[in-house]
Amino acid sequence: AVPAVIAGNIEQEIINTIEYLRRLDFHDEEGLDITVVASSDVNEVLDLKRFDFGVNQALSPLDISDALGLDQAALSADRFGDVVFASAFLRSRKKVLRFSTAYIDALAKLYLARRAIKASLFLIVLLMLGLSGDNLLRMNKIQGEISTSESQRQSLQGKLGTLKKEVSELNSDLTFKSTIISAYDIFMKDAPLPREFIQELSDQLANNHRIIALDWSAANTANSAPARPTRNASRNTRAAAAKGPLEIKIEMEFLGRFADLDELSKAEQAFIDKLSADMPLYDISHAPFPWLKGGEKSLEISFDQKQAAIHNGDNRLTLTFVGPKAEKKKPTPTSNKKRSRR
Repeated sequence: AVPAVIAGNIEQEIINTIEYLRRLDFHDEEGLDITVVASSDVNEVLDLKRFDFGVNQALSPLDISDALGLDQAALSADRFGDVVFASAFLRSRKKVLRFSTAYIDALAKLYLARRAIKASLFLIVLLMLGLSGDNLLRMNKIQGEISTSESQRQSLQGKLGTLKKEVSELNSDLTFKSTIISAYDIFMKDAPLPREFIQELSDQLANNHRIIALDWSAANTANSAPARPTRNASRNTRAAAAKGPLEIKIEMEFLGRFADLDELSKAEQAFIDKLSADMPLYDISHAPFPWLKGGEKSLEISFDQKQAAIHNGDNRLTLTFVGPKAEKKKPTPTSNKKRSRR
């Protein structure tokens, strides 16, 4: 065929295509790119300048092959670009054109169906495994709760047996128990208890003070033994006796590290002075320091002299509290006026 005839046919096809696009509401100002792939002799005769659009280019099969990087897909003498385009379609990751038949399409659908069935079976197996694991965990938890309940039941049965035994013994030895209650009511119920003293003393103790022993009794203020309330004494009489002053003896330790007896004696003397100042309602006395010889009761120690090392038991102090003393009532303004009139 003559190249000029082929070029004329191509130009006529372009004109027909543009007319068809105009029927589909295409406007010339929108622009149109035209690319023609033909042999070199046809491209030389082809006149694309007559079409006033954006990009007009005519390429040969060799130009397409070089642009796509397809070596040996086309030669300089090739007149058709079918081999070049087929190679480009095959190398493309996203298939532009699919080369298949109805049989191939049916096989593809069957393959997809099999893959879907396998995926569904896999998900079902995973679901069953998850449910089985959850059931095992619940069974272990229930077994643990059953074991705990059984141990609690056995423990409660033992306590129930003990309570039944105690209930069965309630009616025994009633005379002896009532005698003990009567003796407590007579001798112990109204006995003086150093509650307030213990509360005040607790405020004076530091972390390095430790109480070893505590004993108390009614104070003998008249240098004679106090009369013990008899069985026939009234409750008011015994209550009045319980309100008297107490004689409280405590033995305590001074914890911590002291360099020598001088430092220990200073700490104990400072503690005694603080008690005397903070607890004025009690007369406070103390036994001699354990390291003093000959039973001396004087607390005056020459701190200038070098003292011996501290031995076991030297850090103890015995204190005696007598009180609380009755607070003196201040005269009221009325009584002062009466005195002034007299």
